Amino acid sequence: MTLFNLPAALANALENRVERPGAGIYAGFSSGASGTGHSKTIPSTQNRYSGGNFGGYRNPRIDALVDQLDMTIPLEQRIPLLREHVNILMTEVAFWPMYWDVTNVMALKGVKGIATGEGPYHTWNFFEWDKEA
Repeated sequence: MTLFNLPAALANALENRVERPGAGIYAGFSSGASGTGHSKTIPSTQNRYSGGNFGGYRNPRIDALVDQLDMTIPLEQRIPLLREHVNILMTEVAFWPMYWDVTNVMALKGVKGIATGEGPYHTWNFFEWDKEA
């Protein structure tokens, strides 16, 4: 393998990214249709090279899971879908993150209502926080 760092001008040229075969390092990982794994996000002339699935990964089960995740809101229903999604991607080594984002939220003992779950922003609902009596 040969490492090739794209100049900024080429890195932003979406068509160029599709024409370069091989592995890539990209920031972020999403389980929605706009994110990792769905075959409709394979960059092509049809979507003006806007998809993020640069490796051209296709798996009908992943497509179904991502479609279902896009329509599922309750966390207790999302967790099994997310677990299966990540399990398939990691088992097939379709995508492999170099790191997992972990967000720490520091709060005083007794503060309740801090959002949990996926995503890096756990303080968005600070106005709903309360302190136990």
